[in-house]
Amino acid sequence: MSRAFSTAVVLFLSSLPFQSQGQIRPLPPAVRMTQMVVRVAVVDGVASTKLEQTWRNDGGGEAEATWILPLPSGAVADGFTMTVNGVPMAGEVLGADEARGVYESIVRSRRDPGLLEFFGRGCLRARIFPIPAHGEVKVEVGFRALLPERLGVRNWSFALNAAGAGGLAPERIVLDLSIRSRKAIKNAFAPLSAIQVIQKDDHEVRASFEGTPAALAGSELAVYYGLSEAEFGLDLLAHRAAADAEGTFLMLISPKREWQRGETLKKSIVFVLDTSGSMEGKKIEQAKNALKLFVQSLSGDDLFDIVPFATEPEPFFGARVPATPQKVAEALARIERITAAGGTNIDGALAAALRGSGEADGRVPIVVFLTDGEPTVGEVVPDKILAAVRAGNSQKARVFVLGVGNGVNTHLLDTLASENGGARDYVREEERIDEKTRALFAKLSHPVMTELALAIDGLAPSKVVPAKLPDLFAGDRLEVFGRYAGEGAHAIRLSGVVGGVRREFVYEATFARETTTELSFLAPLWAERRVGVLLDAIRLNGPGGPNQELVGEVERLGREYRIVTPYTSHLVVEPGLRRFAFVPTGPATGAAGPSTPGVHGGRPATGGGAETTSDGFFLGRRSAAQPDGASLDELARELSRRGVLPVDAPQAELVALARRVSQELQESEQALSALGYGGTGEKAVDDSVYLARLVSGRRENDQGSLLALFTRRVKDKTFVLKSGVWVDQTLGENPPAERKRVEAFSAEYFALLAAKPALAPYLALSSRLIVKLGNDVFEIVDPAFAPRGSEGH
Repeated sequence: MSRAFSTAVVLFLSSLPFQSQGQIRPLPPAVRMTQMVVRVAVVDGVASTKLEQTWRNDGGGEAEATWILPLPSGAVADGFTMTVNGVPMAGEVLGADEARGVYESIVRSRRDPGLLEFFGRGCLRARIFPIPAHGEVKVEVGFRALLPERLGVRNWSFALNAAGAGGLAPERIVLDLSIRSRKAIKNAFAPLSAIQVIQKDDHEVRASFEGTPAALAGSELAVYYGLSEAEFGLDLLAHRAAADAEGTFLMLISPKREWQRGETLKKSIVFVLDTSGSMEGKKIEQAKNALKLFVQSLSGDDLFDIVPFATEPEPFFGARVPATPQKVAEALARIERITAAGGTNIDGALAAALRGSGEADGRVPIVVFLTDGEPTVGEVVPDKILAAVRAGNSQKARVFVLGVGNGVNTHLLDTLASENGGARDYVREEERIDEKTRALFAKLSHPVMTELALAIDGLAPSKVVPAKLPDLFAGDRLEVFGRYAGEGAHAIRLSGVVGGVRREFVYEATFARETTTELSFLAPLWAERRVGVLLDAIRLNGPGGPNQELVGEVERLGREYRIVTPYTSHLVVEPGLRRFAFVPTGPATGAAGPSTPGVHGGRPATGGGAETTSDGFFLGRRSAAQPDGASLDELARELSRRGVLPVDAPQAELVALARRVSQELQESEQALSALGYGGTGEKAVDDSVYLARLVSGRRENDQGSLLALFTRRVKDKTFVLKSGVWVDQTLGENPPAERKRVEAFSAEYFALLAAKPALAPYLALSSRLIVKLGNDVFEIVDPAFAPRGSEGH
């Protein structure tokens, strides 16, 4: 997909006249960008951008600087203006050929390839003077650009990986993006979960971000949106490189935002509330407030009931009744009289909730189940409770689960939700129940399509996430990831029950082979969701399940796509480092089960309080925080050899890093080994919440992880650090000896870049790397860096 525009701001000192393109002295550390605010207004495909930057000079003398803003090939920007502390500054637009000289001079002078990603593109350029000693300047830049449309999808983006001085990003970033369109906006999507996207109505979207560049994982800000006047919009993003056996797709499915009364589906909904003694105190008061919110969210066409339960269920009405003003008032009055006492009869409560759930009259059957504990009365075996639900849920009621606190059985609740078309969430000890339930009730109030099914004519998708499509509610957006083989135009068929009638919607789409890497982010996003599903299955299947096969796929995906989870950070590190994990012989601290043979990380212990790994490395029986000194020294030497730190780094620094690595390796081994053992407790709740977020794409930042030391993802390639050299993982463990060696920043280096511009994003990673492009393998060497042990590369 073509970018609308992709920008980076680079500031550098210039002792030469403004028009000169000779050598440029680097910007000193005393000058920094403390903040950059990006304000964008997109109206019918035209983006008006305003950058507000604050530059600080902590040095003792004035600084003169040249400001440039690279633009992608083919982008057209107009209305370029700049002011410095309110004073208009002269600026110009450089074409690609002229800009290339500017980029080259900066890269040569700094010996920093970070700007090469924009090689061959035009740029905006202006002069900033003065940046006062011990002072600040306010720089404001404005320009406009047309967002190109491809297959009905537009894209706005703003690159941050080269923003600031010599690739140094701003210390703080603020994004405020609005999108308005006369044609209805059906889907708006940001690849980075740190960017919040809110669709206000059918014609306006707002996106925002505020934080540090680390929260963006070095990626660019980007928002995609599709236009459609249909009831249900479906937009396709698909990427398959010429050499790939399979491609990756993302389908964005959402209903129109504005539904008239009578267009949404009627529902039959039951709220099941745990009122056992453990709920006494603030929990029962918050739960009662949540119940009031639930009742007030009902429409007059809905049927409802409330089932408080402790030792036995005590339904308010004993059947679903219309949400008339009288019944609503009665329910609110009875909520006030609820108290907490007794045991926890989960089996009886679910049986009462599922009786006559109401689908026969065309209503959508929904159960909301809230509990803070494990079953203690009646049937207490989770597997038998689940079996009873399977037998009793003849009307296919959707079950949405809310677990409160750390005393719940996450295996029971998570399986209950996943098997019955609902979702799970947990209210932590410090969270309020009523606040957590507010968004759920707002969502459930307007179902618009149920029993969803997707098919692609002439193309069989595989490894689709989610495998079972959930219902669609007004205001929802469904993200469906998958893999595919084949190419060309294919019809996508979305079917579902709308207004009590099964309907089919057909969309024309193209699964084309790509010659660019603009949509290469799709494969890592798919892999991330897939890993979440696999880890969830490992956790819920327990030690008797097919863990070996599932963990094997987690390992492969983690290594290929650089995915970090609480369980897999060590899996994607080079296998030779695993021997430095200190694995306990007994149950893992904080986990409910031991390290298990047959699961990665499970190894038999030897006698005498020590163990030997499969590759013969002897581990002392000490904690990971204070492992055997000799082992730490060896790990430190190994990390130095692999280039994680310079070979001449102080030994204390190497040992400190080695201790951190060893700690994380052990924690990762323990966490993976413990999957499937613990169903209750704080860790079990944390695991469930984390994996639910991973599957839904709401992943937290992992830039501080061990994995970030060893791997980098650049467009469609993963690079692994080996002996200080970044090696393209498509080359395998042993890159071919025959490869073209090019000295970084030489004339040959820039000639290669001009001849093969597709190398630009990879060369921007480092001045020390081995990369494959087509059938050619190139090694970029930096004479200033000669790590030990690199002869094998």
